[in-house]
Amino acid sequence: MNSCAALERVNYVPGQLLTAADLKAEQEYFLARLRRHNRQLHGWGVVRGLTVTTANSSEIVIEPGIAIDCAGNEIHVCARLRYKIPRNLAMHFVVLEYAETAISPVPIISGAPGVAEEVCFIRIQEAFRADIVDLDPTSGHRGKAPGTPGCGCLHPICIARVKKGIHGWKVELRGRRRA
Repeated sequence: MNSCAALERVNYVPGQLLTAADLKAEQEYFLARLRRHNRQLHGWGVVRGLTVTTANSSEIVIEPGIAIDCAGNEIHVCARLRYKIPRNLAMHFVVLEYAETAISPVPIISGAPGVAEEVCFIRIQEAFRADIVDLDPTSGHRGKAPGTPGCGCLHPICIARVKKGIHGWKVELRGRRRA
């Protein structure tokens, strides 16, 4: 999202015929304002929670919490997550990424004989993806530390580094905004 782009909102007038495009523009306006607010006033990074620990010698645990990504999206983890630590390297990064999924399929009935019904999805579910990766996706953020507006791009954010030590895996929390 270009934070300098002028936002447009629908100007309702009596007798106006509203289309799906008008309603979508209305949603996009408020989403853009919220994302701009999140980036410019709060900055990217972990807002609360999202503590990462090791459960045993082969798993990490992500506690519930909230983060904001560089695009201003809110990432809400509402339940404890468990993941196996890959054994191929001595260091890994725990990342979260905002995701949307189209849900609630409904048929579109054209009314024309012999024309097959199409399906469209009438809801968008906001979610996230968590992963353990080999590279920190925020390592190129020189000068754009957590709590700053970041780069403005949609990408995963790193919440922890997991490093193999002599006595097992050690967790270093990352992406924490300064209070």
